[in-house]
Amino acid sequence: MPADPDLTASVRRRARAAFGAPAELLVVAPGRIEIVGNHIDYNGGEVIAAAVDRWVAVAARRRIDGQVRVISGDIGSRGETIAAADCLTFDVRDSGDDATWTDAARATIAALHAVGITSSGADLFYRGTIPSGFGLSSSSALLVALAGALANLAGEALSQLEIARIAMDAEHRTGTPVGLMDHTASVVGGILRFSNDATRVRVLDAQLGDALFALVDSGVRHGMPGSRYPVRVAESREALGQLQAAGYAIDSLAELPRLDLEEAVARLPVHLADRVRHVVDEVARASEAEVALEAGDLIRLGEIMSDSGHSSATLFDISHPVVEAVAAAARSVPGVYGARMMGGGDGGSAVVLIEREAVPALAEHLPSHTITVCRIARGMSVMRDA
Repeated sequence: MPADPDLTASVRRRARAAFGAPAELLVVAPGRIEIVGNHIDYNGGEVIAAAVDRWVAVAARRRIDGQVRVISGDIGSRGETIAAADCLTFDVRDSGDDATWTDAARATIAALHAVGITSSGADLFYRGTIPSGFGLSSSSALLVALAGALANLAGEALSQLEIARIAMDAEHRTGTPVGLMDHTASVVGGILRFSNDATRVRVLDAQLGDALFALVDSGVRHGMPGSRYPVRVAESREALGQLQAAGYAIDSLAELPRLDLEEAVARLPVHLADRVRHVVDEVARASEAEVALEAGDLIRLGEIMSDSGHSSATLFDISHPVVEAVAAAARSVPGVYGARMMGGGDGGSAVVLIEREAVPALAEHLPSHTITVCRIARGMSVMRDA
């Protein structure tokens, strides 16, 4: 699916009114769903993910006075002007400052500067259709779009992975220790195998037939403040350090061979052993899911998704009881192949693999929950006729 024309038309129109002139370019980035591979991207594993038809659009116009005016159509902001020079070392991890709505722009300027790209100033207007707290990675999509916009204004032609890495650095600077998967999925688009090794990132020839992915909103908002996500990142690093100290020659938990799993986890405290067991098993599930997707084996794919969700909820302990209840209810509907929690955890949505004709039955079975049918989307796009 291409970008939402209603969104792009609205952003163009509103940016022109705010800037007093047409934008020079419009950058649109999609949200993403995670099919299998929960919490293994930052542990060195590969993830099966897909860009979906919910978007963030950033309209941008170059300035030469070193000022960056940021306007968010999502919060009805009249805008805030910041000096680009004041953002070059922005990092909330160092400052400890409270988060503000302009942090995304500040962090992107700093992340670009870190790779040698300096902004002469810009007018930025953005708005999106990615609901916050659903687990669709709205923050990552915004940072991808901002990185793409500011790099293009600076005349830099970056590769997809370069944009993804800059956006990830920006997200780290806002205090969220995410992996690279969300940003890569947003830049590349389609259903893809994500890998931290760029040579292994691949858009899959997925055979879904009449099936699709649907999101069921749990009603519990996922958010990084108070989330256990940073805790799980820290636990993963702690487990890796202990295993390395014990003599395991691995650079990430995903590299631990399954044959060594039982011996390795016996060396760890119970909670760290559970985290490692999830990562190693999830690495294998992601590989099996890739095969099932390309073979069109939806029954097997659904089983893998459900197993992934169970492991995420128990061994990795990152789900939420309401999300688990929603996923269990979805799995009981005829025509549903599998369902699981998705994303960072602690709320958000369940992702469901379902036959198209079964969607009304799912809605009838879960009448108090919003169901969003996802279409697979193309990756980040730059429109210069803004």
